[in-house]
This record gives sequence, C-alpha cells and structure tokens, in this order.
Amino acid sequence: MGYPPHSRLRRSTRPWYHRIATFLDYALPQLRATRRTNLALLTVAILERRSLSISVLVRAWQVQLPYSHHQRKKRLFRFLSNTGFDTVALQTALLALICRAAKLRGLTPIMIDWSDLGQRRNGLFAAVCFRGRGLPLLSWVSTP
Repeated sequence: MGYPPHSRLRRSTRPWYHRIATFLDYALPQLRATRRTNLALLTVAILERRSLSISVLVRAWQVQLPYSHHQRKKRLFRFLSNTGFDTVALQTALLALICRAAKLRGLTPIMIDWSDLGQRRNGLFAAVCFRGRGLPLLSWVSTP
C-alpha cells in the first residue's frame, strides 16, 4: 500500500495539505517521508473536522485512492502507535521554529504550563521565550 503523492489528493484538501506538507518538509527533514505524509494528513483532518475521533479523522483524509475506511483507519492506528515516532523531539523542533518565526514577525511567544505539583496542588506558569530559556511572568498555585 503506497502513500498518496501530493497531486493525488482531492482539490478540497490540497491547499491545506500542501502548506502543511511543505512546512513539515522544511521543519522536519530528518523525519521519514511516510511519517511526514501521515502527520500532514492527520493535521489536515484535525483542522477540517475539529475532532479527535479516529473514524472521523480517517474520513477527512479524502484520499482519492481505492483504500477502504478500514485500511485508512489501520494506517492511522499504525502511525499513532509507532514507537519510533518521537513526539518530544518533534515538539522541540517545531517549537524552536515557531519561536523564531514569531520573533521575525515582532511577536513574543509565551509558554503556558499547567502542572500537578502533588499533595493536591496545581500550578499555572507562564514564561516568555528568551535566548533558549523561559523567563517567568506568572506563577500561581491552587489547592482544591
């Protein structure tokens, strides 16, 4: 089962897919082409359907190839359960690229984190990205 080349996607998904696929090709050249394709298809599906249901997402793939719903669902399950796909490395690479792009446009990215601190306490933290570090803006601890 091959992966669909860019030209074989339906026209309704083509603008989104090509933008995302081009961005991923630039941002993650070390990622295998099949994984970049699946990630682009998954991103398009989430943006179009605004759902995280597997069945809804594979219906949104709209690939013009003779794959059944079951085959597309199986492909998505394989992609999501692939242990070779390092999501932390992916997020790190994308975050660095997004922060650089925001800086070029004169925007200031703010990182927000909600953490469980233990002993029934939660913390909300906000920081500004500066020279590879987070400068704290807000720290708030709550107890239920």
